[in-house]
Amino acid sequence: MFRYTIYSISGQSNNILICLLSTSKLLLLKFPLKTKHWNHIGAHFACFLVWLVTISMAGIFALCFDYKYVFDYIYYTVSGYATTKQAEKLSNSSVVISYVIPTFAVILTTVLTLHHLFRARRISQRS
Repeated sequence: MFRYTIYSISGQSNNILICLLSTSKLLLLKFPLKTKHWNHIGAHFACFLVWLVTISMAGIFALCFDYKYVFDYIYYTVSGYATTKQAEKLSNSSVVISYVIPTFAVILTTVLTLHHLFRARRISQRS
């Protein structure tokens, strides 16, 4: 159970941190003068919040709900499934918060970053 909780924390935090990185890259490109006040304290605070949220979500599952864990010998992975309806609803919301929303945010920020860079290249080629 402890190992699955660690896997859950690392997977969720990786997705959210990648989302933060791609969003900050887009903001740096779009608003270069407004981001001069960004510093390492704000970055540390954002990382702290991501870790706090992911540890809290994994801790709620580990401590409050009964999960069944299954080891898959083909893919050499451990997966868990909820045994109650309440845990299943919370598990679904956890997936949406930590996987679906960050994935769509990364896709959106990547498309917007590429659009901004192509537009900047077109403008620089004209001059």
